[in-house]
Amino acid sequence: MKNNACFRTLTLTLCFFLALSYPSAYAMINAPVTRIGTFASCPNQTGIVIPMLVTGFTNITSYSLRIDFDPNAATFINAIANSHFSNSPVTYNVIPISTTLSKLLIAWNDFPPVSLAATDTLIKLTFTILNSSTDLTFNNTSSFGGDCEYTDEYGDAMNDLPSNIFYYNGAINSLGVANTGPVAGSSAVCVETNGVVYSISPVLRATSYTWSLPTGFSIVTGGNTNSIIVNVSSSASSGNVSVTPSNSCGPGSPSPDLLVIVSPLPVPTISGSDSLCINSGAISYSTEPGMTNYLWTISTGGTIIGGAGTNQVQVIWNMAGLQTLSATYTGNGGCLPLSPALLNVIVNPFPQVATSVTGPTVVCGGSRGVAYQTSPIANAQTYIWTLPAGASFASGAGTPDITVDFADDASSGNIQVCGNNLCGNGPSTGIFVTVNPIPFTPVIYENGDTLRSNAADGNQWYYEGNPIAGATAQSCIAGLDGWYWCIVTLNGCSSDTSNHIYVRVTGIADLPGLQFVTYPVPNNGIFTASITSSGLQLLDLLIYNNTGQVIFEMRNIRVNGKLEQRFDLRSIPTGICTMILRTDKGLVKRNIIILK
Repeated sequence: MKNNACFRTLTLTLCFFLALSYPSAYAMINAPVTRIGTFASCPNQTGIVIPMLVTGFTNITSYSLRIDFDPNAATFINAIANSHFSNSPVTYNVIPISTTLSKLLIAWNDFPPVSLAATDTLIKLTFTILNSSTDLTFNNTSSFGGDCEYTDEYGDAMNDLPSNIFYYNGAINSLGVANTGPVAGSSAVCVETNGVVYSISPVLRATSYTWSLPTGFSIVTGGNTNSIIVNVSSSASSGNVSVTPSNSCGPGSPSPDLLVIVSPLPVPTISGSDSLCINSGAISYSTEPGMTNYLWTISTGGTIIGGAGTNQVQVIWNMAGLQTLSATYTGNGGCLPLSPALLNVIVNPFPQVATSVTGPTVVCGGSRGVAYQTSPIANAQTYIWTLPAGASFASGAGTPDITVDFADDASSGNIQVCGNNLCGNGPSTGIFVTVNPIPFTPVIYENGDTLRSNAADGNQWYYEGNPIAGATAQSCIAGLDGWYWCIVTLNGCSSDTSNHIYVRVTGIADLPGLQFVTYPVPNNGIFTASITSSGLQLLDLLIYNNTGQVIFEMRNIRVNGKLEQRFDLRSIPTGICTMILRTDKGLVKRNIIILK
């Protein structure tokens, strides 16, 4: 019972009966002062003895003490009481209260009373120290203070209030490092990453720290401290990061493992056409799906028209030449690629327009090997020519220079050309070619010395294979013996040769009433023609060279009597010329022999 105002009273009758003399009342006596020692040691030390000292232990008949401690920090082994208590043993009992609290109950009682010298040892407590510290605390409040109590020589409770002047607590202090907290830092990193920080809160009593890292992690700074900076190599693997603090007592408990997932750096790729034609419409390009923060970049020759921010975009290429498209993204674990994917795209142009086509614009049916050409066309790999009906390539198809054969019945039309490449045909250009038909082959007839063609126009007469100059009429007078024929040419196109006729004009006699003489014979080119007519006649006078060409002519000459005409043919080379005198009744021939 604890009450500083409490008094004890004995009846006088009892006192007389016992023949004893006691005071009728007295104040409670103060309890001894009890102190528990403090001990410091490395963890896991056993047999640690902590003395409990007492002062004022005089005429004590019993005591009970409760000491609270943390069973995680220390384990009670036993106690050794002062030898003065050998008559009656001291009892000890450890009772768990919670996972972090146990109470040690110590009790003793005896009679007669026991006294100890000042600051004598009441009892020695033996513990095993674990890996942390704990206070050894007197509990003078539980059980209404009954767990800590001394009784005097009369067996009465002694005053021990206030507790803090009668009971002085002790402690068991572990010199080992305190418990280690969790590791702070990134749980997801990328290979080839520098400057990654891992740390723990400073651990009490730790003087050094040993870090355990996954393969490929290396400490750059902070080794042996509670905060490190790490570089992650290209070959790093996922694993646990932990740290064990230590001091002179040895290592403490390691921190909980922090699982760090190491992700490789992504390597973006781009799928899609890398060679195409300008303005081919929307072209799709894609990179790896399932990533984040997609970023596409395109050169000035193209436009992204859809899909920006995703793994697939649509692009229109509107400028020829070398263009580029790049892609990047954030991969697994937030990892960025060392560089974006880059796709070189060749944007091919269409061929340019041909400048012109040169060559004949008028040809004859049946012409062969007619040449046409165009200037080189930019961006053309080959040349596409278009010909009129009835025309065909003789050579050069697919090139800028061609020759063309025209069938006899070929049609007029355009000859066009355009450049061609993988993108298709470019714009075309051309010229219109008129194809004139070959005239029909003429047929000639003979009437005396006169030849006549059945073709009204385009005739050219030939003598012995040579064209007769000026002989382009429908009829022709043969001036010499030999073969004659005709070729008809219309619109620049010539027929085949007509039938050939041999004409003999030598030996034509004088005509009635007409005399025709030339002199001198031979001559040097100067000679005279003498014509005598018995009446009025209308004459034509023609001179032919040895090729049948008319070199002189006089028409509609009126002769009535005698006519002489002097001629100067000195410009004619040596040879025989023929003079023909024609009337409505016939003709007379004279050979002119020119000698120089």
